[in-house]
Amino acid sequence: MFGTALMFGMMVLILSLQLLGGFPPLYRPFGKLPEADLRRLIPHLFLIFPAMAAFVVFHRPVLLILPAAVGLWCGWRIRRLIAAEGATPRFVPAWPIFTLSPMLAFDLWTLGGATAFAALRML
Repeated sequence: MFGTALMFGMMVLILSLQLLGGFPPLYRPFGKLPEADLRRLIPHLFLIFPAMAAFVVFHRPVLLILPAAVGLWCGWRIRRLIAAEGATPRFVPAWPIFTLSPMLAFDLWTLGGATAFAALRML
């Protein structure tokens, strides 16, 4: 169960970083990450190391929640960075729900993808 939580948190982080870099090209063209965004994210990304070290040192599966929480938190910060830029999705249907909430495509990609990977682990 805790391994699944870790997988979900890390997949949210990985898929969020993909969108920040432009893959899939929903919010910006594919390319390098902006240096200012990286400077804001790097200290938060390094919090994963002490969280994983706590699990390794104490050998408690419940401590896998810590790196999962760090992954979710960093994914949320990336979402806020993209939303602050005012980036709108490039390739979404012209449905009214996407005009009301432009970040819905981001949420569907990250949360839906992470849920799919975690569900595959549960099988």
